[in-house]
Amino acid sequence: MVVKPSPNKTIGQKLRFLNPIPPFSSFPQFLKLPAEIRCMIWDFAMAYHRLVNVELRHTKDYGISYFHESTMSALFLTTMESRREAEKFYRIKIPGKSYGRHEYIVNDTLYLCPELDIVSINAAYSPLGGVLEFADSVLNRDPKGIGLINVGIPADASVDDANMMVGKISYQREHLAELVERFERVVFVQVAAPNQIYKHLYNASIPIAKLHRPTPVAGQATCYDILGTDPRPIRDELKHLYLGSVDPRRGYGAWKFLLSLLQDNNHKWNIIDRNTTYSFMLYCGEHHASYILDDASNTNCGAQAWNGGGFATYVRDVQKRSSGYDSMTQEILGTTQERNKMPLLAIGFWLFPVESIGSLASNMPWPIEVKLRYDRVENMTEYPPQLCLFHLP
Repeated sequence: MVVKPSPNKTIGQKLRFLNPIPPFSSFPQFLKLPAEIRCMIWDFAMAYHRLVNVELRHTKDYGISYFHESTMSALFLTTMESRREAEKFYRIKIPGKSYGRHEYIVNDTLYLCPELDIVSINAAYSPLGGVLEFADSVLNRDPKGIGLINVGIPADASVDDANMMVGKISYQREHLAELVERFERVVFVQVAAPNQIYKHLYNASIPIAKLHRPTPVAGQATCYDILGTDPRPIRDELKHLYLGSVDPRRGYGAWKFLLSLLQDNNHKWNIIDRNTTYSFMLYCGEHHASYILDDASNTNCGAQAWNGGGFATYVRDVQKRSSGYDSMTQEILGTTQERNKMPLLAIGFWLFPVESIGSLASNMPWPIEVKLRYDRVENMTEYPPQLCLFHLP
């Protein structure tokens, strides 16, 4: 465990992180090793899990453009030998765009290793359609013919989207089913944006200050380690965990509905009973890649800005509009004693089994109603999450 004081003297002056400081080491004799051993070491250095956020956008010429964080490993720029190994390891290369300094959009290449990467796909025009479009692009560029196997789907995907997508490209039903057949892991991604916690939650029995504390915070980093369970003392917070502004069963139900639409009545293929692993991912951050990929969000200052600056902005707004500033500040931030007992901040995300979000009842409305002021707070103690911690620079 590492304690890092914040560089800014604001609300989060004593912000502490669960993420460890990466070790620094050097090995001067590395170049004297046989080439085979050096290549094994390069490969070992790249064998880690990654969460890759990709946003699909329409272009002016009615095409699709991929926006993503830069996924280029440092080994691409270390030596010629390491670059050759990196190009073999990250064998899928997709032209796209990323955000450079000062949020300028630059041409970039998305490098993927489908066996280790979870690709979280966001397409505002069609969440489910974007997933299958990107999966098709990955398969076409994979020299091994494996394609996308670990996919993140927005929890707000809808049944209407599934109907519309299959209706438009019904002639490709068999090809779409083939893409889905390749998915070994499907993760329904829920992003609890900080402003939603403040503006959309109207459960007077639970102080707002207690709802955000244990939830991991997103960052620009892609590499992560998987902990068995969250080691922090968060059981009390899990008893009333805020799951975001949209019922996560919405995306799960939409996906199951899509599978039923792709099912072949002549039994040429069967995608319903596959042994696919389903999970529910939850973290605090922003919905759109342009914010998720902000360079500052992966730094100590970025985490500080979220944990301190986000609250401070809301408190200032309340101060301007309300005379009950002191009581509202305590409601949002908690008392000084409560803030000192906050769990260590985790930069990463949670993974719950999909059973944790509840079953899909047969009488559930389709699509599941989305409330403008969603106030679902769940007791998740029965399903303790896996904590995935990002590698911080």
